[in-house]
Amino acid sequence: MLALLALLALQAPADLTRPLTADQVAQAKSWIVMMTDDPRGPFAGVMWFCADGTEQAPKKYACAERGGGKQYGVPKLETRKLGDWGLHLGTVLTALPPGSFLPDHYYRARAFLLEAYLERALDGWVLKKAKTYRGFRQMEDEEEAARWLLIDLAMRADVLERQRNLLVRLMRALPYGKVGARADEVRTLAGLLGDADTKGFGDLRFKIHAMPEPSDIAKVESYAAAAEREELKEQALLLAQRMREYYEPVHRIERLKEVRRWTYDKATKAELELFAATDLGDPFAVVHGGAKLIGVAEQALAAGATTRQGERNLLLLHVMAIVEELWLGVTADFARRPMTRREALGLIEALLGSARAIGWLSPREAETRSEE
Repeated sequence: MLALLALLALQAPADLTRPLTADQVAQAKSWIVMMTDDPRGPFAGVMWFCADGTEQAPKKYACAERGGGKQYGVPKLETRKLGDWGLHLGTVLTALPPGSFLPDHYYRARAFLLEAYLERALDGWVLKKAKTYRGFRQMEDEEEAARWLLIDLAMRADVLERQRNLLVRLMRALPYGKVGARADEVRTLAGLLGDADTKGFGDLRFKIHAMPEPSDIAKVESYAAAAEREELKEQALLLAQRMREYYEPVHRIERLKEVRRWTYDKATKAELELFAATDLGDPFAVVHGGAKLIGVAEQALAAGATTRQGERNLLLLHVMAIVEELWLGVTADFARRPMTRREALGLIEALLGSARAIGWLSPREAETRSEE
């Protein structure tokens, strides 16, 4: 309910100073409940949209003789009305026109992050009954659309400089970022298990959402072993498996090697190769090596921030994001690890230095830090 209220607190992009009226809020709630219980969710149906401008019924090869085309869901009238009010749901990326994430201080991009969160946290939210509705999204088309939306943002100096965190979060929320990042999947599975067994799994669900660490895997496995219901046992074992995959550092290293093949900046490629050889059993080396890699990628990003090379910039940010994920899996025990003052200050300096590049510190915050 809090998540729903957060969505309804959003303001329509037509006038960012005017909130929804009480009647609009009530109507939005009613429509959202209706969509949640509808096997088609926020969609009226599915259609083919052909290259010749025609729309065809959802049958095989409907656009074959019309220059090709794409198939996706058609929003209900209620869905369109909510969109007019600034409440976006059931988003099909393929259907978005170029530049959709740009107007009104990137309002649509921010709204998409909230929508993606609600879909994860509320078991599909308005797609709860429609998750198996065939054809409303085509993954290959969605991945291609996500790539171009991100490239469009990554070629803009304002986004790179002042909206860095927004761009990095979008990389993870869109299909582009989901290929390797399992954090969202882990939180979703933990949430579903917590909903199914509030008393037995509630505390561990909160722990995984708020302060996750590798030691949680053993706790999830212990829960699975003691679970009396078979479906809870299966869900817990799946969660433990996904957590193990998420925290296993070698998976991030393999992804970095893949990204290296497509990274054209020579300095970043060289540093990436050095970092890939880091001893993953040494968390200090992982942090300092990762911070150095992020710093080199940031220098390359700054040098190309005005060259409109969106895909190049996106790959550099992807390198930084993977390092950030890798840190989560190897640094969780620092709080319990004895270290000297020099070691502690060195870690803080490395992590704070990388926070600006990844987008966790704004330019003003970073300047304040450097002055101190």
